[in-house]
Amino acid sequence: MTDIHLDTNLRHSQAEFISVLQRLCAEAKTGTLFIVTVDGTSATIGIQNGTIVSLNYRNILGVAALAELRQIEDCKLRFTPKILLRTDAALPPTDAILADLANQDNNQGYNTEARSVASPTALQTQPAASLPATDYSDIVNVARVKTLAKEHALRAFGPVGPALVTEKLMDFGLNTSLTNIERALTGIADEIGETDKVAQFVSKLIQALQQ
Repeated sequence: MTDIHLDTNLRHSQAEFISVLQRLCAEAKTGTLFIVTVDGTSATIGIQNGTIVSLNYRNILGVAALAELRQIEDCKLRFTPKILLRTDAALPPTDAILADLANQDNNQGYNTEARSVASPTALQTQPAASLPATDYSDIVNVARVKTLAKEHALRAFGPVGPALVTEKLMDFGLNTSLTNIERALTGIADEIGETDKVAQFVSKLIQALQQ
């Protein structure tokens, strides 16, 4: 199967967004789908071998993000292969997530309280929790993160970049998780508005930190 190449300058409807996600899963891709809405809101969906393993909408993680992801319309998309920011426990099966996003099962969407698939037809896709254990939320040294992040930010945003990194990471202690770093630095988009550039910056930094 060929790689999926997305033009980050194009805007996509909800149906197109779901179609891209379905194709990534069908082709057993591994990586992160970055989503940026017309109002600058960022979201990510992690995929491992075609199985959805993480959901994130702003600061909402896991199955709770489904309700917000279902409302996405007019968005930009970028898929970064082989990079996973984290995995979420207790996600429903991938087929159930895709059906929920497309509102195929019911009008209310997936029940975030029940944390189970209501349909008795037993979708066969394995849930994310049954994948081989892989920790993508490694604990990292904040001083190292700051050094690398400032270097990447200088290249990405110019002289203002290091100052933005300092502001976003100023409240962290000696160590933290990559998930926390991702959340904090994604907030740079709120400062400068360049959501695509920020998503690329965060993706490259996380990749460097995982090496």
